[in-house]
Amino acid sequence: MMKITGFLLVLLLAAPGFAAFERRWNAAEIAGWPGAVPEALRRDGNALRARKPVLLETKVHFGRGQYRLLRLTVRTAESAPVAPFTVIALFQGGREAGNHYWNSVVRAGITPGSDCYDSFLTVPADATELGIKLRLGDRGGTAGITDVTLAEVTPEQLTGSVVTVSVDPSKRLASPTAFHFGANVVGNFPGILAGTRPASEPGSRRSDFIRFVQSTGLRAARYPGGTESHWFLPESVGATRRLFRLTERRDPACPVGWQEFKSTMKEAGIKIIYQLNTSFYLDDGNEIRPIDDTYFPRKAGFRESPPRYAEAAAALERNFRNGVFVPGDVDYWEIGNEEFAYMDSGRYAKVCAAFIPVIARYDPGRPICVTGMKELPEKLKALGVWDQVTGVTTHYPYAAWPRPTPGYLTADYRSFANADVRFSKNLAHSAGSEKNISVSESSVYNLFTYDFNRMQPSFALGLALAGNWPELLKNGKVDMAVFHDFESNYFGLTRYDAGFDEVGRRFHSLDGKTPPPRQEGSDGNWFVNPAKSNSVRCYPKEYVPSPGSEVMAMLSAFAGGSVCAAGTESAFGFPGTVLAGTGAGGRPLLFVSNPLEIPVLVRLRWPGFPAECALRRIDADSFAAAAPGEYRRRNADITLSGGRFILPARSVTLLAGK
Repeated sequence: MMKITGFLLVLLLAAPGFAAFERRWNAAEIAGWPGAVPEALRRDGNALRARKPVLLETKVHFGRGQYRLLRLTVRTAESAPVAPFTVIALFQGGREAGNHYWNSVVRAGITPGSDCYDSFLTVPADATELGIKLRLGDRGGTAGITDVTLAEVTPEQLTGSVVTVSVDPSKRLASPTAFHFGANVVGNFPGILAGTRPASEPGSRRSDFIRFVQSTGLRAARYPGGTESHWFLPESVGATRRLFRLTERRDPACPVGWQEFKSTMKEAGIKIIYQLNTSFYLDDGNEIRPIDDTYFPRKAGFRESPPRYAEAAAALERNFRNGVFVPGDVDYWEIGNEEFAYMDSGRYAKVCAAFIPVIARYDPGRPICVTGMKELPEKLKALGVWDQVTGVTTHYPYAAWPRPTPGYLTADYRSFANADVRFSKNLAHSAGSEKNISVSESSVYNLFTYDFNRMQPSFALGLALAGNWPELLKNGKVDMAVFHDFESNYFGLTRYDAGFDEVGRRFHSLDGKTPPPRQEGSDGNWFVNPAKSNSVRCYPKEYVPSPGSEVMAMLSAFAGGSVCAAGTESAFGFPGTVLAGTGAGGRPLLFVSNPLEIPVLVRLRWPGFPAECALRRIDADSFAAAAPGEYRRRNADITLSGGRFILPARSVTLLAGK
């Protein structure tokens, strides 16, 4: 339930224009709706009041695709601070999100003293009717209902909620590359293992995985993906298993070999960011050796290990000579992961000084990034390798960690969707360095103050990503932006072989087991009432996208193109984000998010932007929408009339000029 500010409501209600479709029921007509019981209702002048609880309902029929946005308004005979009734809208006729489930559409009281309760409904493209249910008389309520109105929303009606988007294509800010649309592709998850197996092997999902990866807009894969770099050896899966057992005292879940991963990514057209192990190497006798006396070697049981920097460099060189690494297979080299937590800058500098000359000699011209640590630049300069460093990494460069209300580990979807982590402020701290800023791991929220099991797969995550990731794309010094992670039931952009609990709003692994058949509703529709205990959707051996991956796919259209100056103006402080520029072929692109629970009208001021556009959009009736089918996708060719278009509530939109 959302409280819309009084100022914005006045603008909306005062907007001129008329609807192409409008249906109004007065009190007498409402009293004739099915469900009306004479003894439960009484007429009071032009108002209808309840003597006891009663549920009234009616249906409105329309053609598929006839309307995109409707407005439902209930007027009362007197003001109240909160809605003294309940209105439920139920679209039917199709299977697109919004059909066949209860969606409470009337918000909390607009302002104290208001007598109008207003809501906007995005119509599923395949819906053919709308059921309206009006519940009166609960908790002793006797509010008088004067009328109910359902009307199509046209741009003319939204003149009070206008956002002007101004774009100056002459002011180029940055040129995003594939590395700006990356994710940790951790080689220890079942979907990645199945997807990277050779197609001839049993259980391989390689072709499905490649199609899925490409559909998500992933352009770069960071591998082995975070801390896993300290447990991973590229020579073989067997060597990685041995190292993992040493450090973690257990077997890895499903390690993916370097050669299998590399060939799959190359086939998919995905760039590879490869993290070198800064803690261990495999010697020429196939023995695991520590590089120095640091955290992970000590954890693995090595004590007071002597430095072996030259030997580690020789092992890397040997891997180039024997074909483990082939020049050109790796697109960006990263020396380790978050070494500030595992070793001092002096030891890390010596590791970098050992590896960087080998990379420069065998894979010349490839970019190299190092972990950001105090005093590291001076140490690398002294060791003679600083000039060969392309970027310095920063992880989760937040200047603000929005904390939700009322407390920690909350499922406050609305505050999550509107979180601003203020990337730009912290990135500005690194602007003075001559090196690029490599954001080799990040998210868009504070992991420790949100219940990420519920928040990560939600539409709120998609809106938070849409609101924050563009800041990384506008900064010309940022040469990499990698999300944590690609696949994971907990904080991944995607999932595999998973079940979704519609009540708890969480994904869980099926672990390869065959799920029980899903109980369908009595009407044969896919919807299952979330109040039922078996309301779990299962995706056995399937790759599952999320609103977050859908947003990343939209943003990745800017890869190989440019980002230019753009801004918004509104009378009500529009909190959405705009990104403008071009794609790789020079096609003009406009990306806009709307985290509000009301639609807004965009007036685009972009000289030369074509009227004919390809539209890609996702929107949802709830911030909590997560599983496919709970949010809507729309892909269509549209024509902008006077540079105007409507952003539905809770939506992310990409326009590509033709």
